[in-house]
Amino acid sequence: MDQNKEKIKLRFIVPLGLAILVLLGTCVITLRRLHNHHINHEVQKSLNKVSRLFRMELEEDAGLLEGILGFLHKDKNLRNAWLAGDRQSLLRYASPVFEEIRSKHNVTHFYFHGLDRVNFLRVHKPQKYGDYIDRFTMNQAAGSGKSAWGIELGPLGTFTLRFVYPWRINGKPAGYIELGEEIEHITPELAEVTGAELFFVINKSYLNRAGLEQGMEMLGRSSDWDRFSDFIIVDSTMETPPPVLCKEMQRRHVNHEKFLFEISTERDYLGGFVPLYDAGDNEVGEIIVLKDITSQQASLRSLSISLIWICSAVGVLLLVFFYLYTSRIEQRLEAGHQYLRDSNRRLESEIAEHMRAEEEILDLSRFPAENRDPVLRISREGVLLYANPASEELLRDWGCQVEEPVPEYWKEVSQDALEKNAEQRIEYNLADRTFSLLIAPVAGSGYVNLYGHDITDRKKAEEESFNAQQRLIEQQQHEAEHVEAELARIRRELVRSTRLAAIGQVSGSIAHDLRNPLGTVRNAAYLLNRHLPKDDPKLLDYTDIINQEVVKADQIITNLLEMVGTRPPRKHPVDLGRIVEEVEQSRKSEGVACRISVVPDPFVVQADEGQLRQVIDNILSNSVYAMGGQGGFFVEAGRDSDYDTVVLRDTGPGFAPEVRDRLFDALVTTKASGIGLGLTICRQIIEKHGGTIEADEHNQGGAVIRIRLPRG
Repeated sequence: MDQNKEKIKLRFIVPLGLAILVLLGTCVITLRRLHNHHINHEVQKSLNKVSRLFRMELEEDAGLLEGILGFLHKDKNLRNAWLAGDRQSLLRYASPVFEEIRSKHNVTHFYFHGLDRVNFLRVHKPQKYGDYIDRFTMNQAAGSGKSAWGIELGPLGTFTLRFVYPWRINGKPAGYIELGEEIEHITPELAEVTGAELFFVINKSYLNRAGLEQGMEMLGRSSDWDRFSDFIIVDSTMETPPPVLCKEMQRRHVNHEKFLFEISTERDYLGGFVPLYDAGDNEVGEIIVLKDITSQQASLRSLSISLIWICSAVGVLLLVFFYLYTSRIEQRLEAGHQYLRDSNRRLESEIAEHMRAEEEILDLSRFPAENRDPVLRISREGVLLYANPASEELLRDWGCQVEEPVPEYWKEVSQDALEKNAEQRIEYNLADRTFSLLIAPVAGSGYVNLYGHDITDRKKAEEESFNAQQRLIEQQQHEAEHVEAELARIRRELVRSTRLAAIGQVSGSIAHDLRNPLGTVRNAAYLLNRHLPKDDPKLLDYTDIINQEVVKADQIITNLLEMVGTRPPRKHPVDLGRIVEEVEQSRKSEGVACRISVVPDPFVVQADEGQLRQVIDNILSNSVYAMGGQGGFFVEAGRDSDYDTVVLRDTGPGFAPEVRDRLFDALVTTKASGIGLGLTICRQIIEKHGGTIEADEHNQGGAVIRIRLPRG
């Protein structure tokens, strides 16, 4: 008995221990896979972000170059010098312009080309001219008669964003003006946004070594032509890549792998390739993106070690527990041994009884006449040889009796079963019942036996099961469609948020850079106003126009800065009715009547007065635009124990259903000239106050904006 006890423990404890080890290994492997999948997903997002932001930076710079060219082509001095064919005069007028746009906007190339595409003047290199310009942007502008832009790889191995502008003077084609800028300033901006190391590499097949080394020397960098076999790094955020990193980049680039790869030096990197196309859509190189995942890998190792220790401790405790538990089971085995012997004897008796019952059933099966299901015998010639009483209803349906031919179909089925010497099963519908008919050939006898079985209940159960499965599938499909729609909405929100973040960074930078020159213009206008003769109202009107436009520009800058990040509200008691009346007075000339109904009056709320005024002014401005300068604007306010509620309503057309749910999202607008940031800023202001803002429709028509602010 002791030997049996040990065997029982071994049979239980050993598999349990192995199961715990397998579970531990599975957990660790699954954890690593999930972690690696997450890291790969984040790096893939960085690759996509680099590609998208690179294109956005190029489009933004191209828009800037287009704006500059739109100003230059109207300059009378440049026009007169061009028409006169005076290269020196053209250089004299263009040089100051070039110096200004180079210092302010990083413009490095300034050309004037004739209609024959021959360069007339390089402002940035005036000693070189008269060469034929055969570049993609130049060819595209000449062929289409429209502006063309794109990045092109120059002979010095540098990427240049070029914008070619067809120059028309007095309505006639006169030539082409071209601006260009080196794009190396984009690299640190992309690296800052994505948090990754970037390498701009160019295939050597597109480069000339002498020209490249000259270009790198011009930029103050070494070309290092021989480091890689088929490409060269022309720009990067890492000054000196480690040798193992260079070796791995060479191997991946030779195989032209377009998927993620991992590199380990002192730190762990995960990266991939973003194709780099020039203006002619030629893949001239790649942007290699490397994401530092050292901290994530360290976290994974720490988590794996912790998981191993925890699972090991739990496993040991389980082994001890089950060892003691099996000992108690073994103690009970001895007490139940006699009971098992008695139960075995009873079981043997029951088995003998069941065997007798089976023999009786077998005897009964030998008498078809007593069978409750149809039993028939059909000869090879199709004659019904036998049918038991349970077959009477089936024979009526067939229209035959014993020793009469059966219907032709059953004759063919019987002959086919005899020829193949194989059983066949056929479902047969009889009135409201379904039978399963088994055609069994009797070898060497020349007839088949047909055994019928009523499967009506089973068919109904199968049909109900099938219908239930169909309903479940339809429900799952509906849920899947709902989940897919929700994922699509989240993707759209993510794209919009990413785009807004990128716009916010650029807009904030531009806004800060523009405020200083605006202040200078404002001070100059002030000094002009003081020193101009007071008897010349026309000059004073001009200074007033300058001041008004400066105020408008400053307000635009303020809106841009608020889009980037709204300052925290400075709350103090504010009379809502007074603010509404002041906003109404500022827009009184726009023809919209305003009615205020607040309880109590004055209605004092805790808010930042400037920000609350901005919210109400923005909403009133939208209502004035929607009503076309006609209609009414209503302001109602009330309060409960926790919140102050302000309802602003107009008599305009209201909100379209497809816009209402996204009204406060960034870049969503119903105006022909709006950019969709006003209501987004309103929502940011209200939420920083701890409140909510929502849009609705009035039951009598018109738009309703409801604002709730916490009291106190």
